[in-house]
Amino acid sequence: MKIPDEVVKIHGITNRHVKNKPIFSQIASKIHKFLSGSDLAGFNILGFDLPFLDCEFERTSVQFDTSGREIIDAMEIFHAWKSGRLVDAYWWYTGRELRNAHSASADCGACWEILQAQVHHHLITPPTVGGIAKYCMSIRDSFMDSGRWFKLQEGKSVFARGKHRGRSLETVAHEDPTYIDWMEGLPDLRADTRRMLKKAVR
Repeated sequence: MKIPDEVVKIHGITNRHVKNKPIFSQIASKIHKFLSGSDLAGFNILGFDLPFLDCEFERTSVQFDTSGREIIDAMEIFHAWKSGRLVDAYWWYTGRELRNAHSASADCGACWEILQAQVHHHLITPPTVGGIAKYCMSIRDSFMDSGRWFKLQEGKSVFARGKHRGRSLETVAHEDPTYIDWMEGLPDLRADTRRMLKKAVR
């Protein structure tokens, strides 16, 4: 699809840049191999990047799963103290202005600097991938999916919203399967939420 002009103004990628480039499905296997076995970190990775990848991989025959990996979201840590975007976090932690924001290399480099600063600023221990991930998830609320449909309570997946709020997914799947069918038909349902629903009705 054509890239809208207002979007081009944000990231600088024009229709000319992507002309004749492969679509996601054509390089899905290559991306999957690149990410395979890696822990993942980013700024808003839980709210945007991973759900985005989930949706794209779901449209292909390539199975993408982050189980067993450490996930670190620098935005979750930042938002525990202040609200704002990547540029705001970069300024807050480094005292410098982020140049070329929204370009992949600049944003990745900024996130790396932010993460390093966060370890020292918030005295995160141990300062390992696992330690930072644990700290990050301790700040994040108990939602189990990026769509924020479920929370973990007493070892069970419990609805956090909707008419079945407070009831376990397992119970609802058994007693009201039409509700699960309705959810699966939602156009904006996140891929990880959909996987939880499918697992519950097996």
